[in-house]
Amino acid sequence: MLNSYNKIANVILLIVILVPTLSFVLLHSTSKMAVRTKLLFDGHPIVALTSPIETNEDKDFTYYTFIKFKKPVITASGTTYISNFRVNKKVILYFAKNYNPGV
Repeated sequence: MLNSYNKIANVILLIVILVPTLSFVLLHSTSKMAVRTKLLFDGHPIVALTSPIETNEDKDFTYYTFIKFKKPVITASGTTYISNFRVNKKVILYFAKNYNPGV
């Protein structure tokens, strides 16, 4: 009886550890997914899921990539436009940051 509870507890623990870990890896597996994840968690879910993305592939950047949305996102204050992102690759994962030079 106690052995069956241990097996159930181990399965639940495995699920609790694997689901968030796999979700994090999948959401940061490509540069475009990293940008969409950043926008989603910054409070712009519609833009994150529907807007087309342009990648700056004409230049060869070793450590980062620039990604631009065709339609800029207006923040809650109504003054800042978020359209450019700088994506860094760390080992196998990509991480996006807002990049608006000159603002």
